Amino acid sequence: MLGKYLGILLALVIFTVHIPVNISSIYDRLAWQVTECINLTFALCSTRTLNAYKVVMRERVVMSKINQIQNALKGLDGGAFQKLADSYIFKKGYQNINPIGSALGSDKVRKGTPDSYFRQKNGKLVFAEYTTDQTNIVKKLKGDLEKCLDTTKTGIPLDEIEEIVFCHNSQLPLLDEQALYKTCKDNGIKIQVFGLESISFDLYQKHPSLAQDFLGISIDTGQILEPMEFVENVGKNKTSTPLDTDFHYREEELTEIQEKIEINELVILTGSAGVGKSRLALQALEAFKKTHDNYKLLVIYNKGPDLFEDIRSYFSEPGNFLLLVDDANRITQFDYIVDLIQKQRKDQKIKVIATVRDYARDKINNTAKALGNVSEVEIKPMNPEEIKGFIEAQYNINNSLYLNRISDIAGGNPRLAIMAAILAVKENSLKSIRDVSALYDEYFSSISSDLKELQDTHTLKVAGIISFFRAIDKSNTEAMELIQNVFGISSKDFWKSVEYLHEAEIVDVYEKEVVKISDQVFSTYLFYLCFFKERTLSFSLLLENFFPSQINKLKDAIYPCLNSFDFDQISEAIRNDVKKRWANCIEENNENDLHELIKAFWFLLQSDVLIYVRDNIAKIESQPIDLPSITFESANVTLNAYPLLEILARFNQESDESTFKTALDIVFLHIEKVPSAAPQFIKLMTNDFGFNRHSYQSEYLFQTILINALWGKTENGKNKLFSRLFIEVTSKYLKTRYDNHEGSNRTITIYKFELLPIEPVFNLRKVMWEGIFELYKTSNLRAYVSSAIRSYCGSGYYLSQKEIVKRDAESIIPFMETEFDPKDFSECLLVQKYHKLLKRKEILLTEKLSQKFLSDTYELYNMMSFNYSDVESDNTSDFDKIRKKRIKTYSISFGFEEYQTFIIKSNEILSLLEGSPDTHQIRSAVTQTFLFLSERDAALYEMVISEYIRTGNTLKLNQEQTLIDKLIGACGDQKALNILREAEYSFKNQWLFDYYRCLSLENVTQEAAKELLALYDEATPREIPHGYDHLLNYVEADKNIIAKVIGLIITKTEKDQNFGCCLDMLFNHLTEINKRLFDLLEGDLTLIKKAYLTHCKSSQNADYNGATLSRILSADPAFLSEIIELQDYNSEWANGRDYSFLWKHENCEAIVEIAIKKILRINLSKGCFLGSYLEKLFCARSNTECLPEIKEKQDNFLKNIIEEKSSDTDLMKLIFNLISEFKPDRRVQFIQLFIDNNNNYSEFEALSFEPSHWTYGGSAVPHYQARVEYWSTLLPLFNTTDLLEHKLFIENTIQRLRARVEQEKKSDFMEDME
Repeated sequence: MLGKYLGILLALVIFTVHIPVNISSIYDRLAWQVTECINLTFALCSTRTLNAYKVVMRERVVMSKINQIQNALKGLDGGAFQKLADSYIFKKGYQNINPIGSALGSDKVRKGTPDSYFRQKNGKLVFAEYTTDQTNIVKKLKGDLEKCLDTTKTGIPLDEIEEIVFCHNSQLPLLDEQALYKTCKDNGIKIQVFGLESISFDLYQKHPSLAQDFLGISIDTGQILEPMEFVENVGKNKTSTPLDTDFHYREEELTEIQEKIEINELVILTGSAGVGKSRLALQALEAFKKTHDNYKLLVIYNKGPDLFEDIRSYFSEPGNFLLLVDDANRITQFDYIVDLIQKQRKDQKIKVIATVRDYARDKINNTAKALGNVSEVEIKPMNPEEIKGFIEAQYNINNSLYLNRISDIAGGNPRLAIMAAILAVKENSLKSIRDVSALYDEYFSSISSDLKELQDTHTLKVAGIISFFRAIDKSNTEAMELIQNVFGISSKDFWKSVEYLHEAEIVDVYEKEVVKISDQVFSTYLFYLCFFKERTLSFSLLLENFFPSQINKLKDAIYPCLNSFDFDQISEAIRNDVKKRWANCIEENNENDLHELIKAFWFLLQSDVLIYVRDNIAKIESQPIDLPSITFESANVTLNAYPLLEILARFNQESDESTFKTALDIVFLHIEKVPSAAPQFIKLMTNDFGFNRHSYQSEYLFQTILINALWGKTENGKNKLFSRLFIEVTSKYLKTRYDNHEGSNRTITIYKFELLPIEPVFNLRKVMWEGIFELYKTSNLRAYVSSAIRSYCGSGYYLSQKEIVKRDAESIIPFMETEFDPKDFSECLLVQKYHKLLKRKEILLTEKLSQKFLSDTYELYNMMSFNYSDVESDNTSDFDKIRKKRIKTYSISFGFEEYQTFIIKSNEILSLLEGSPDTHQIRSAVTQTFLFLSERDAALYEMVISEYIRTGNTLKLNQEQTLIDKLIGACGDQKALNILREAEYSFKNQWLFDYYRCLSLENVTQEAAKELLALYDEATPREIPHGYDHLLNYVEADKNIIAKVIGLIITKTEKDQNFGCCLDMLFNHLTEINKRLFDLLEGDLTLIKKAYLTHCKSSQNADYNGATLSRILSADPAFLSEIIELQDYNSEWANGRDYSFLWKHENCEAIVEIAIKKILRINLSKGCFLGSYLEKLFCARSNTECLPEIKEKQDNFLKNIIEEKSSDTDLMKLIFNLISEFKPDRRVQFIQLFIDNNNNYSEFEALSFEPSHWTYGGSAVPHYQARVEYWSTLLPLFNTTDLLEHKLFIENTIQRLRARVEQEKKSDFMEDME
């Protein structure tokens, strides 16, 4: 029986190879029958037979295509062959073709010599001669050559002819071809001869589009095209706008792309749909080609089928390629492109320009992360004048009414503009472009006609269903049953309609299993057509069956329709359905579903929704208003915690004025009941009800309503809650530049916009300033108002409109002049900040005010906060010199009282600025002031520092070793110690540690050493100094002091693990104490090891180069096993140490062998897995490759273990867990060695041959394909009878992974719509 099937299979294969060209369509119709027979036969075959026949089949298919091409070439007449040959030679790189032997507009030929010619860049000519003579080919070619060389016939001197090209569809004997070459060579002319074989193979491998266009034979999926073919294909597509328009208004972007593609392998053009990315990208390809003639230009044009094989085929040859991936967000396998760039060979150079819609930008960027440097160019919409200019030039539309309407429809989108222009030119009527629904109907009219012509009752329904689900998988039985139950269409009828739709190029289909509509605009139109215009399906079906389970799909389908077509008509069509669902939710008391319904369709039932929210707020129990406990910070909050506010947030500027006011009043009711929701209230007021990019259309009416209403609730400061809310909201409303986030749950778009300097804005801001200044009069609100003014002064970037800032000054300056006190430092600081703001804006209105507000404390602050931005020079030393000079000059004549005043003022400054970046500069200036005093007057310095410490170190100075050193110099070490010891003050122990660190060697006594030990004993981890080199001064006084300190910290660590970090610098190889550690501790290996282990429990980074560990291992090779013993899996993984140093150790093999035994013992006895620690020892997961000599040592070590211990199953599992983390090509040698020493299948099967986990982004296809290729390289290792089971294991793994590749391709196709 099996032999019978195999015979049928072989016969079919042979039959398909020899199908004549004139019945090639029969071949296409029989393809599925052949496939079914193959599948049935394969099902009955063994694996080995199956693989053999698959090889045969692949070879037969290739030969079949080439035979088809050759048969088709032989069947061409002279005119058709000449046109194909012209195109073929053009593809070969011959430009400026003149087909003088071909009749224009027909396949007829004209007599003459040559048939075609090409003018080269150097001015010389290339002659081309074509023939279809298959009976006397030699004579024909010789005759044509003689004519080409006959100057009397051509009129062209031979020295002007550079080359002669022959194309024929026959076979030319070698000797005859040589004769032609010799004749040309004798005349100093090059020759090229392209015959049947070379042309057919080129058409198959390099120019499949020619095979399709001239012979009607499909080679690939037709998705990789040359630029002109791409433009032509787009022009043929019924749902696409043409790309053969002139280039307008994108010169800057074009220059930017050219600059970036020079230095990057991938440049991404991002922008909204229809903004002109594809047209600009084509222009960039053309510009690049002018300066890089050695590059081949190609375009990937998504049609749905998988690209993997096409890519492998097209880029198997060497060469330079610039590839345009158009609409990369629609390419389900963009990972393939990234993989192509990453794995380009040395004889290739591949660059890619990808266009991507803005909503998919993050997805594509994440996929491209692996490339490192990826450059991006944002393509913004055209402005109205550019749209008008483009349409006027391209479509010769001059009527301003038409241009204005098209510009309004387009909204900066060239594609929509083109659509509108095409319709306007066709209809010659302004009415034809009155609304977008009419535009879409007209533009997609051919599709509507196709749907009607299909004469299938289900086609439009099926198209609408697909547009709702976005992608449908035939193998998903649950989904197919749902479609049958809800829409009454069986699976058979559904997929029959899909086939019709696919043939009509309306939907995309993957492997006859998954269907989708790639273009979102088209998908929206089909949904509208099905559910609203033709009403072949009722929207109520969707609401009844898919709410709320698939609410996002509902919104994704209905919202674009509402935005693109007649909003009122569609709203009215679905309102009753939504009302019924509302009633059901109320009747069933289903709050969750009701909230989902409101979120999705609130705009249909606005009064119902507001009543519902108001009544629910009334049921809330009022909270007491406790202002100190309420936070008003709204930066990182969402409205999720308060569903009623989340509902009210939808009643923004898209509502009418009356409804907005009602919603605002209800929001106020909510905050009065729930004051703890203040952050969410502020978020709603500023984000949802605040300014957006459309606010100017209403002249900021809604923000004016909001601010006036909110001010009314403050009762001029009497209502403290609303007063605080008013301050917080207005502080955010006082910017002039904003960023708005808009989008659905899958897409977020950030818009940047500015307020217009118009009278309504000026009036609104005057109200806000007057309210803020009125609240300043209330003492307990003054600090919050000051904070709001300070925030305004520091807005910088967000105060971009100079005219608005200037008008603000009309309110701010009089307030500051009358209400601020020039002696108050905080108010001086505000005035000066405001003055600097206006100065930056070149608004010179506050010079006198600035001079008035210069209090002594402010002058001190100004001197101490001096920073780099205040110096014109870029030289750091210049800054230090100027800063020190200012401080010295300021304090040069200070006495004791002045220093006390200085400290008080410094405290005032720091208390106001605490938490700001200026505080570091202030404290640094204080320290510098004290240091200058120490140089000027040691006695006064002692008095000032003593008093400062006695009063508690109020400025919180810390790590002031220099000050203490000067104190010792001023009054001696003992008196300095008494001063530091007797008082109680902040950071006392740190100051005392600094004292002992400053103590000179000659002043160190046994008593001092004892006191220092006592200080270590009482200190907290934060107080202990970071280093230990200062202890070297104490060794003479107490030779064991270092051992004592280390032992003390070890003991303290047993109670508090934080002390372990205090040992860090002990093991830092750059410190002096680390260099001398073994000598200082007199070889006390036990203490050193204990300290090291203690340190390891708390920190992993101090001995990062392993210098100390290496010294310990020299004394005790087994120490590494002690480190392994204390590691648990998670803490070990945090260890970032590079263990390559281990392999440079003279005892590395012994050390690692002991470590492996320890790891294996822990694995077996404790049931935990420490294999990852072994991977660290071998640098298996390191981002950098080991040095070749280290890798060689490792490999030899592992080979010895495998050779000697291949029968130790547990050890081999551990070793191969390690080996599996190596790169694939490195693993093979170990697998070979194992099976050479142990051919037991069960033990082989238990080993790991791949990593335990992988990391990859985007599509998993390249990942699984790489795994297939890895496992395939192992097959040759198992070509013996005693390893058949092993080989079957490998083959099954490959089969499983190949199935996964196909599964992932399918998944990619579907996920493209997510």
